[in-house]
Amino acid sequence: PSNPFVKITQLTKQVEEQNIQIIELKKINSKLKEDYKKIKANLIARQVLDRDMEHILE
Repeated sequence: PSNPFVKITQLTKQVEEQNIQIIELKKINSKLKEDYKKIKANLIARQVLDRDMEHILE
């Protein structure tokens, strides 16, 4: 569009949409970090159980 006001309005809308996407991505990132911590803790617990089972079976 040749009208600068229309162009500014479009760009402002794009920035607002991108800001919303950034917020959503940050939420997803936080959830993934929490899931990773849980998986890591479960893996460590599993390794401890496996070691205990090995001692029992010896």
